[in-house]
Amino acid sequence: MACPIISSRRHTLMLPFLLPSWTEASTTTLVCQRYQSTFRRLKQRLRVKPDASFSPPPPNSPDHIIYNPPSSAPSVYHTPTKFLPSDDVRRKLRASSPFVDKQHHQQRQLDPQQLPLVLRRANQAKHILNHEEIAEMRQLRLEDPMKWSRYQLAKRFGCSTHFVMQVCNAGPQKKAIQQQVLEAIKSRWGKKRTIAREDRQLRKELTIRPPSPSTSTVIRIHRRSFYANIDDPKMAPQLEPFFKEVDILQDAFLDRLRKAVAIPSVSAQDDNRKDVVKMGEFLAEELRRLGAEVELRPLGKEHGREHLDLPPVVLARYGNDKNKRTILVYGHYDVQPALLEDGWNTEPFKLTVDDKGRMFGRGSTDDKGPIMGWLNVIEAHKMAGVEFPVNLLCCFEGMEEYGSLGLEEFVKAESKKYFKDADAVCISDNYWLGTEKPCLTYGLRGCNYYSLTVSGPAQDLHSGVFGGSVHEPMTDLVNLLSKLVDVQGNILIPGINELVAPLTEDEKGLYKDIAFSMENLYESLGSTTSIFSEKEPTLMRRWRYPSLSIHGIEGAYSAPGAKTVIPAKVIGKFSIRTVPNMESEDVNKLVFDYVKAEFAKLNSKNTVDCTLQHDGKWWVASPKHWNFQAASRAVKQVFGVEPDFTREGGSIPITLTFEEATGKNVLLLPMGSSTDMAHSTNEKLDKRNYIEGTKLMGAYLHYVAEEPIKE
Repeated sequence: MACPIISSRRHTLMLPFLLPSWTEASTTTLVCQRYQSTFRRLKQRLRVKPDASFSPPPPNSPDHIIYNPPSSAPSVYHTPTKFLPSDDVRRKLRASSPFVDKQHHQQRQLDPQQLPLVLRRANQAKHILNHEEIAEMRQLRLEDPMKWSRYQLAKRFGCSTHFVMQVCNAGPQKKAIQQQVLEAIKSRWGKKRTIAREDRQLRKELTIRPPSPSTSTVIRIHRRSFYANIDDPKMAPQLEPFFKEVDILQDAFLDRLRKAVAIPSVSAQDDNRKDVVKMGEFLAEELRRLGAEVELRPLGKEHGREHLDLPPVVLARYGNDKNKRTILVYGHYDVQPALLEDGWNTEPFKLTVDDKGRMFGRGSTDDKGPIMGWLNVIEAHKMAGVEFPVNLLCCFEGMEEYGSLGLEEFVKAESKKYFKDADAVCISDNYWLGTEKPCLTYGLRGCNYYSLTVSGPAQDLHSGVFGGSVHEPMTDLVNLLSKLVDVQGNILIPGINELVAPLTEDEKGLYKDIAFSMENLYESLGSTTSIFSEKEPTLMRRWRYPSLSIHGIEGAYSAPGAKTVIPAKVIGKFSIRTVPNMESEDVNKLVFDYVKAEFAKLNSKNTVDCTLQHDGKWWVASPKHWNFQAASRAVKQVFGVEPDFTREGGSIPITLTFEEATGKNVLLLPMGSSTDMAHSTNEKLDKRNYIEGTKLMGAYLHYVAEEPIKE
């Protein structure tokens, strides 16, 4: 009978006696899993021959009526000492064992302290460690991980090494050393051990089988097609090691954010433009270090201020697997102006963490924290050895706080080039509605920003000489600003409210179920100065109705002290937040006509000019898209609650730009909470939100990779 030859990389043994029917010519090499060296060692250990009575009768012996073999063959490991030859070395070894009495060769009781640590009985701890002791343990481990090993800490605090491993880690420094030691050990492995490791990994992969088709629904998974249960609530298989690695690396993640906050990347100030560029370069270098392909794309000169370069757009790609989904993430690395004398309790460009885990610093929540979150996700996957679930495209700009100059044209130009593979877009540049429950945002208000200029004299005047005898620009401007909005927040410009989409009963009912309380709002305000005392009208004013806010006056004296000057020209700044169905052109016409009409009523000889500085349209997406459903599963996995689906009162103009340019669904996935005080003094990001937000971002990417497309 012809037999196929089994190929193997290992040494083989010729065992033709196992199949007597084989001839020498047809003898086939049979793979033996034991190496020759191992076989020789085993023969040496079996040098004590078993007694002949244990063997079955030879074939040519007469038949026995009764044959009663022993229940098991003799073993060199269990042969009693008295049956061993007098010169057998095992007699001496057994006599020297700490478990045997040397005189009577009987098992004896020992003091557990005389045994190795791994053989001691696990006793109940004398006491439960309190928070102070655990904090001390973590501090010792952090200060000198080489000295304070898990064994030393367990010995000092009277606990197990497993408990030490659970509550504290040695940090990235010792982990890097351990990794180097492991790599050095692997480098000395021979061919046999390398093959054995490869075979073991292959066995692990081959033991994974899809569930039965009878209990599952056949669906299309973007990465590959297989049987999967669409109602399975379990965690994505790779999330547990990823989550654990995030916890281990949280000190390194805080250090990354600390470095980012230290760069004063204020895009609105000329003197800080170089710092904005520096921040972009820092971000690019961090991405390169993590293994991403990075490009710094220049946007040219700032229009009307040709002496200033626009900061570059940082583009990055991590992964290029055609069988995976591609997710485009956006963020901005520039920040609002901040000075200590503005009312900050800490240095604004020095990340300061208080005892409540609040991390204060300009840009911590808007938007450097979320950007660092995406970098943290990449690093945690690399360190945990977990395959990255998607291809990640990054687009980080440096002019968002100054109108995103040049970015809209750039995104439209790259929509069919760099961004052409994107399956969905994710932006993390907004905030939770409260402080405890995460939300997913599917709508934003737009923003039209105006400057109102009143000019009069050729130069500033002395109020003691000219006061009361000239039309003062400041007086005219204050009058005009007072005609735009009343103290109850109602816009006084005729026709504005008529542009708003009417409120339906179905929409009105949605606001009752939102997890929001007025206490959350009061905490964010630091006061109880809200216009309404009920939840529903407050949320509707923030989300679905327009608002007008006055922001400041340029050209007037604002420094400390007194100065009796009449400014020759003053510029008022105000904005209107737009909602569906308000079009920017219609709003502009109503504003310009109204300002001219009101200025004419003043009978002033000064001149007025109202111009639009920049605008961004409102945006609404579908929360039923698979992009939102994946994010919803991630929120439930990380925080244990279903997220609220909300709209937001703020404006992120680039959201609509990405949606229109790519034609893909855009998700807003916030990291910070409502009390983070973005754009204000004492801006902060809670450490919990930063670390758990990193887990949320990673889980979102895993669920995006799994989210089915039904066929």
